[in-house]
Amino acid sequence: NGANLAFRKSAFLEVGGYEGNMDIPSGDDEFLLHKMMKHFRRGVVYLNAPEGVVTSNPVGSVKDFIGQRVRWAGKWKHNTDPLAKWLAVFIAAAHFSFFALLVLFMMNPGMIFTFLLIKVILEGVLLAGMTRFYGVPFDALAFGLWQILYTPYVLLIGILAQGNHYRWKDRNFK
Repeated sequence: NGANLAFRKSAFLEVGGYEGNMDIPSGDDEFLLHKMMKHFRRGVVYLNAPEGVVTSNPVGSVKDFIGQRVRWAGKWKHNTDPLAKWLAVFIAAAHFSFFALLVLFMMNPGMIFTFLLIKVILEGVLLAGMTRFYGVPFDALAFGLWQILYTPYVLLIGILAQGNHYRWKDRNFK
């Protein structure tokens, strides 16, 4: 995202600023970042340091949380970056395939434990590294709970995002 995005005014003008996404109510920072990456190629860098992290307050309710995620996911279809489009397809396919694998594993129940163990270890290592980077403790209980909830959550948000209707900042958008 563009929460800590910094750029020169000349670069902003050179890529056409926010042109091309003015009809999309959110994501101007993300679309601008992709335009800059495409135009300047190696001129865009990422500050990989905890000091560069920008934080914000969380939304106040589950309804607002879901609405926020639907709004964020809804931007993917407007993205012109091929890598971002493939990433969206990959994420959706990975989560849909999880359900397909569950059906296959019912035929051979011994494999499901191995599969889930590999999945939990890989995700645990990734998330433990991220929590260390951000200086927050790794919450094993929340991690375990999200192992159960995350795939249905991702699929639900992805499906809801296709509807193009959401509420943000006390306004309705289509």
